[in-house]
Amino acid sequence: MQKEICRFVDYIIEVENKRAAIYISDELVYKPAVVRFHGQEIYRGRLPYVLFLQLPAHMSPEVVGFLLRIKTGSVFKT
Repeated sequence: MQKEICRFVDYIIEVENKRAAIYISDELVYKPAVVRFHGQEIYRGRLPYVLFLQLPAHMSPEVVGFLLRIKTGSVFKT
């Protein structure tokens, strides 16, 4: 299957064979964050350069970007 790539403001999403690679911008790397996909928390911690995501079905990078939420900042304060 062919790779599909889409650039967003703070990350680039690459989709191939129901797998997504999310390349995070340098400004966000190592910041504390919570990452949600389709409402489910999939990552909590300091952001790496790349996050890998197994998709439930083939999706375009635009759809993955629409379902993805990255919240940075004081996400660990109660």
